[in-house]
Amino acid sequence: MNRSAAPFRHLTLVMVSFSVMCAIGLHAQSYKVLHSFGAAGDASNPGSPMVLGQQGNVYGTALNGGPGGSGIVFELSPNGDGTWGESILHSFDAAGDNPEASLALDVQGHLYGATPGSGNDGSYGTIYELSPSGGGTWALNTIHSFTNGTDGAGPGPVVLGNASEIYGAASNGETRHNGFDFSFSRLSVNDWSELFLHTFTGGGDGVDPAAPLTLDAAGNLYGVTAGGAEGNGTLYKLTPNHGRPGWTKSVLYNFGALSGTAEPHLILDASGNIYGATDEGGLYYYGTVYKLSQNQDGTWSQTVLYNFQGTSHGDGELVGGALVLDAAGNIYGTTLQGGSGCNGYGCGIIFKLTPSSGGQWTETIAYQFTGGNDGWQPSGGLISDHAGNLYGTTNYGGAYGNGGTGGVAFEFTP
Repeated sequence: MNRSAAPFRHLTLVMVSFSVMCAIGLHAQSYKVLHSFGAAGDASNPGSPMVLGQQGNVYGTALNGGPGGSGIVFELSPNGDGTWGESILHSFDAAGDNPEASLALDVQGHLYGATPGSGNDGSYGTIYELSPSGGGTWALNTIHSFTNGTDGAGPGPVVLGNASEIYGAASNGETRHNGFDFSFSRLSVNDWSELFLHTFTGGGDGVDPAAPLTLDAAGNLYGVTAGGAEGNGTLYKLTPNHGRPGWTKSVLYNFGALSGTAEPHLILDASGNIYGATDEGGLYYYGTVYKLSQNQDGTWSQTVLYNFQGTSHGDGELVGGALVLDAAGNIYGTTLQGGSGCNGYGCGIIFKLTPSSGGQWTETIAYQFTGGNDGWQPSGGLISDHAGNLYGTTNYGGAYGNGGTGGVAFEFTP
């Protein structure tokens, strides 16, 4: 899309950010690189959100390289002297097994993830479990290997249910080429049963459900698709049919031409509102952060909280990965580009959106990546610990970054 030539059309959304000031406040913040990827024997490109452990540690995946050549699952732990150490929990060695999806962690300390597969090498993706097996080693259990048959192909990140269940979405498959949502239920230690929650049909039903799904306290699942009635995707809900088999799928919102394509990462607040982002679209076609609220008649309305203005205005563009909603109602996130540097594209930013009176929101650029040892292109978004510290990754850069390699894991304290 040629954003500079894109016409401004009448908006049918409730656009509150038109009058919002973009407060570019580069205050002294606490930014710390926990680990630089890309050294000899290490992997590169940790582009997915990390997950917090129970001992102040974090887990994540790096897409390429490592001892086996196809990416790793890693753990980063504080050493007690302010530094952090990396442990490689598993190294993938088969082409197509690259673990580009984020992880889920259960209360027993087991990790769950997905490899999307490439199809070119006969691999169509897996769902796996990593379990600590003593002595610092971890055991890999492949829960399911997709065959591109009736079981589909191309799984994305997974989320854990309240029982021994794993939920996720997959983008395609020979007989499910529009994508589908699935679950796996544990029957015994290493035996799982697959269930298809919904198979997408295209058109107004949507296509290519972008994982991960979001689970609410009542056991409902939320996700986004491409396509939809207006061509820019849908936000949908899956409700279990309590007392009888199956799930009911409903489209909550169709994203329009100016909305942009919805990013898959959603967050819910205590009132049932849904927050998310679009990677493009909005007033300036550089992406938005939005809120969806349910009306009394059961329909949903979108409020755009902020329109990103792009690198030419010193702002971010292309929202990437997970958002964080803090206890004060502020929203933190990252954009892949924008800010400054990186050959004019901008190396990316950490942004903060603050609600103010009258329904307006103010953006503050909390940190601008430089493309050096601090990394660039923070595509995974952010997670938060109980103290409000934020953690994330960058695809590239760092002490060992060279072109398309490297990347860092970082901690940012607002």
